[in-house]
Amino acid sequence: KASMGGDATSCTLCDSNGQYSDEDGASACKTAASGHHPNPNRDGVVPCQAGTFSVGGIDNCADCKDGTYSEEGAAGCTPCDQYMVFDEAMQECVCRESFITDDGGCTCEAGK
Repeated sequence: KASMGGDATSCTLCDSNGQYSDEDGASACKTAASGHHPNPNRDGVVPCQAGTFSVGGIDNCADCKDGTYSEEGAAGCTPCDQYMVFDEAMQECVCRESFITDDGGCTCEAGK
């Protein structure tokens, strides 16, 4: 899809970073909102997958850094609590190696 623009006599592709058009004959391209990116056909948007994020206006979602996580459609990543890491398989923050769960947090395992 493309936009016509004000007095345009031809269409302009909505192929700039983060742009899409979800209607024929649109007067302007739209920009993907935070937590989303244009679909491959650029005729709509899709949410970022869990573990990724977008601040909006970009073609691809970025991966969260180690020790952080995100839900689907996130505009940013959330850090795990101190001494925790994000477990991809369990989809949650868990205590780092040699730490044990203690009252919702993590503490050093005895002898470590």
